[in-house]
Amino acid sequence: MEESAVKFGKSVKLVGVVTKPDNVSDGTTAMILFNSGVRHHVGCCRMSVRMARAVAEQGIPSLRFDLSGVGDSPLRNDGMQYQESSIEEAKQAMDYLSRTMGIEKFVLYGLCSGAHLGFKLAQQDPRIVGLIQVDGYLYRTTKFYIRHYLPRLFDLGVWTRILFNRIPQKLGLKKAETKGADLVEGSEVEVQEWPDTPPRQEVQSGYEVLINRGVKQFSYVTGDRAHDYNYEKQFFDMFPGLDFKGTMGLSFMPEASHILTEKQSQLSVLKNTTEWLKANF
Repeated sequence: MEESAVKFGKSVKLVGVVTKPDNVSDGTTAMILFNSGVRHHVGCCRMSVRMARAVAEQGIPSLRFDLSGVGDSPLRNDGMQYQESSIEEAKQAMDYLSRTMGIEKFVLYGLCSGAHLGFKLAQQDPRIVGLIQVDGYLYRTTKFYIRHYLPRLFDLGVWTRILFNRIPQKLGLKKAETKGADLVEGSEVEVQEWPDTPPRQEVQSGYEVLINRGVKQFSYVTGDRAHDYNYEKQFFDMFPGLDFKGTMGLSFMPEASHILTEKQSQLSVLKNTTEWLKANF
């Protein structure tokens, strides 16, 4: 395979790396890999590099690049907001591969904010035929709450904390402790909301668009989302009545951290992704 640093874009020159297999067949599909938060195009724990090379071995080229203001790509000076600029820049990434390699079909891969960007972009651009999300939008279900709270009803430690910490704090008799430590230890009775999550119906409508267009999808959920997600098939329960028509693959990884720090988690994602790509593209 061959890896090349590239620059592309109109309003601002974006920086990325193209990973090209030794042989690229006509009509092939390419992968676009997004930033996660402010992580640059190497990816969390170098996962973008590993993913690009793994899919290249399957004959799939890829472009991992930095959105404006992240990593090696400069800030925009036109005042365009991220919600709009990220979509525009992602389309320019696909345009670049179309222009230089003749590629017209794309699979998007993203973690967290990258997953959110991919989900939004996939609804807009018909060139996108596949979408892979790691810890995308998640919603609690009735079964989630039962599994979360029922064991705590019989946990003496929980009741002790309520009696000697929570109630005195509510009455102003004791200084409130930070929730961070409780959440890390898994001892907090209340569950916290994940930030920047749109209404469930909005996301369901987005999935309906993708399903109707036949976009193949795969979602990974890690153990760091335990306060939102705690059983294998919760993803499908989040959208009752929505028929994915076989377009959605799912892997629940309760042992994995959000940024896939563990080597085994990385290997699992790489293996599942390459097998999914081979089966669908």
